[in-house]
Amino acid sequence: MEMILSSMSEIVLSIFHTLVDASLYLLVGFLSAGFIKAFVRTETIVRYMGQSNMSSVLRASLIGTPLPLCSCSVIPMGVSLHKTGASKGATVSFLISAPETGIDSVAISYAMLDPLMTVFRPVAAFVTAFIAGIAENIQSRKDDTKPQGNTSKIASSAAGCDDDHCRVHAPHLGPESTVSVYARLKSGIHYAFTDLLGDIAYYLLIGMVISAIISVAIPEDFFSTYFHNETITMFVMLAIGIPLYVCASASTPIAAALIMKGISPGAALVFLLAGPATNISTMSVVKSTLGTRSIISYILSIAIAALLLGFLLNTIYTFFGIEIVVNMGNASEIVPDTVKYGSAIIFLPLLFWSLGKEIKMRLSKKIIPG
Repeated sequence: MEMILSSMSEIVLSIFHTLVDASLYLLVGFLSAGFIKAFVRTETIVRYMGQSNMSSVLRASLIGTPLPLCSCSVIPMGVSLHKTGASKGATVSFLISAPETGIDSVAISYAMLDPLMTVFRPVAAFVTAFIAGIAENIQSRKDDTKPQGNTSKIASSAAGCDDDHCRVHAPHLGPESTVSVYARLKSGIHYAFTDLLGDIAYYLLIGMVISAIISVAIPEDFFSTYFHNETITMFVMLAIGIPLYVCASASTPIAAALIMKGISPGAALVFLLAGPATNISTMSVVKSTLGTRSIISYILSIAIAALLLGFLLNTIYTFFGIEIVVNMGNASEIVPDTVKYGSAIIFLPLLFWSLGKEIKMRLSKKIIPG
């Protein structure tokens, strides 16, 4: 009994320290997300991805990479892109690049991972999305004579994403209106700390809980003892990541804990790429919207790109003699304790307020049928 209580207290303490260390970076990430929401119009994003060519795929990958959308929140926007004329390749690229990384996840990556991993992650997300989009466009040219499906089916696919975290609706594509800078900022910040934080608060905390459990429960030499083969470890991370719903921010503490327990940075990257980009909801909508062949290409492109980029990342660490275990978490040490705790005092009430709303909503859905 004492051992159980001791382990539980270690887990709680680990969660607390992780939250405190990450609070500043999460604040910066959410504020940046708010600025993007305030000043980058959805209509603009749609307009630049409407061509069925390589440039459209490139723009979709670039635009999606910094956007702070989770893998289910991105679905309505991706479906809207396709309905308004975006190529299948551009749609696929956006559906991959947006959830795999974002301003918020880059910030928390800097807090919990070393600089190389922080830079390599969004680059890898862009490359994965670009490869998948090009592959999709190449395959689509072979299907030019086939119908692409009716809009009612596409609309029903978007509506079918009724998970609790799917709160970002398809964008309104009406005429651009003149709004003051102050009003845009207010709206963007409100979005960041209500809608966006509400979308990921539950999953972010779950990710940190899993991270703490891994840190406490798994022995230091677990992966080096039972997973000698680096390639097998990568395939294990891929198999775990593909069906799992985990947003980019929530996957970061899990990856950090796994690295601390001995997996290679490349294997962690495989999880960071596959986890946010794929889950049952996303795959079902991609299949309904773009077709069976597209979902096969979608999964294969993510899997192959994630594995190749994982091997490349390990090669970079080995070539330059960088020790990921030593560097892990050192980024947060440059922040003074007063700033860290001050940020925690601001951010944690917002997090737990959003979490409370999420739990209340989930309970009401269970109590009230329909």
